[in-house]
Amino acid sequence: MTRQPYADQCPRAYTRTGKTAHLLPPLMSLNTYGSSLCGTGPEYWDNWRGSGSQAEIELLASLPLCKRCEKHARAADEADARIAALVRERAS
Repeated sequence: MTRQPYADQCPRAYTRTGKTAHLLPPLMSLNTYGSSLCGTGPEYWDNWRGSGSQAEIELLASLPLCKRCEKHARAADEADARIAALVRERAS
């Protein structure tokens, strides 16, 4: 059984500065205040952006992915792979 890469499970969003796309935890809504995988969050009075107007969606698609978010997602995939290997080892 293969799992979808963690980065593909995470919604992407950006803050009002719009410099990079961040990965949010899989069940987090863009309309809530919270941190991305790398710890970045919108300012206290603002929300994540990227799911509103067509212009927001297009901007989000054009932004490079935050390297720290990408690193955290990769680490989650590697941890899942190690756990799966341990489960297979114990099952045999």
